[in-house]
Amino acid sequence: MELPAAMPVEVEPLSRTLAHALRHEPHRHGIALDEHGWAALEQVVERLRLRRYPELTRVDVERAVREDPRQRFEVADGRIRATYGHSVHIAPGEVAKPPTTLYAAVPRAVFRGVAMEGLHPPAPRAFVHLTEQPDAAREVAQRKDKEPILLEVAARDAAKEGIVFRHSGEVWLTDEVPARFLQARG
Repeated sequence: MELPAAMPVEVEPLSRTLAHALRHEPHRHGIALDEHGWAALEQVVERLRLRRYPELTRVDVERAVREDPRQRFEVADGRIRATYGHSVHIAPGEVAKPPTTLYAAVPRAVFRGVAMEGLHPPAPRAFVHLTEQPDAAREVAQRKDKEPILLEVAARDAAKEGIVFRHSGEVWLTDEVPARFLQARG
């Protein structure tokens, strides 16, 4: 008698587990990250199989990476990593020249402080996260405020004055953005 084929693992819960394992607590999952946040894909599959998903396959993980709407992960050369959102220390990616304008959005409750002090990484994040898409910035901030304030970041001007930007997946990372490079938009 033939055993039924295993059902694929659901993408959304697996994506949340991958985010936790690769961005926040790899040690709890028994996963070793290198200095740039990469882990061996087979190790991740094996550790998640032991801890939570007994039927997990590499194909399931690759599908979760591909279908993740937030584009939080990448797979290359038998390795996997989260591209942004780390609370564990990793060495950020290569320095890159940003586009002229990037975007962030903040809850109205913190806007006054941001307007005075600039953008700084919110705890427990290690970097300020920026995007080239205003709608994506709003969508992220709407998790905390239904009507966040969109900030236009004069990224190219900031880079000319020494602010370092790194490109990671769909996200741009920086240590901070001084207030003089921010403009509120709608």
